[in-house]
Amino acid sequence: MRWYRLVCIFVLGCVCGWGLEPASLYEEFVNPERIGAVFTSESEVKAFLQTNKTALGYYQVGVFYMYHAYGVLKVMKVSSKDARRLTREAINVFEKAEKLESREPMLYSMLGGAYLFSSQWGSVMDKMRNGRKGVFYNDKAVLMAPENLRIRENRLRNYLHLPPEYFPNIYQSIPEDADKLLAGVEKYQKEYGEYAREVRALAYYGKGLVAFYKKDRVQARENLQKVEKNTSLYDRAQELLKRVGD
Repeated sequence: MRWYRLVCIFVLGCVCGWGLEPASLYEEFVNPERIGAVFTSESEVKAFLQTNKTALGYYQVGVFYMYHAYGVLKVMKVSSKDARRLTREAINVFEKAEKLESREPMLYSMLGGAYLFSSQWGSVMDKMRNGRKGVFYNDKAVLMAPENLRIRENRLRNYLHLPPEYFPNIYQSIPEDADKLLAGVEKYQKEYGEYAREVRALAYYGKGLVAFYKKDRVQARENLQKVEKNTSLYDRAQELLKRVGD
């Protein structure tokens, strides 16, 4: 079974690169600098959980753990070997938050990302089960907030890593999210600033990838060639272009 290592690169982009006002406190704490200032150690996190039983509190801990699992934050003294444990603990607190607050789309977006990240471990059945849960929660977040560009970007970045033979819904979801992001960048050019280049690169790469999966070489080439130099996906786009051929 072909399976990608889900490296969830979305946190390197959408949460810290652009200036749209957060729609809620849940979106505010997706910013690594913001959540990185809440806790100073894992022991502090454990103490916090003993007294804070709110949905937002659980969510903050989940984001804090996941950003360490992704390697984005370095506040806690953990290594890459701790990623699986941190992801499991993040899912646990996200689910506790969800039981208390079922109306927050960013919570579902982050929970979905955690499940997808966790699908790199375990048996084939574990990977499929966690992958499906991740897709379910990402899709639920988008259904709850279809115009939220952060959530659209999260889902698109997550789905780039999914094998289409097991998750055929990405044929529709990725182009849909990409078109939303391209329209959003055009509408909010001032707010996006320089980060607009990264979002456009993500959108065009996603559209090109789906076209490649569909064996549409013309559309694949057309979109991949629009991924600008000096963006995080440029090298990957060039590699895929070689596979597309002339």
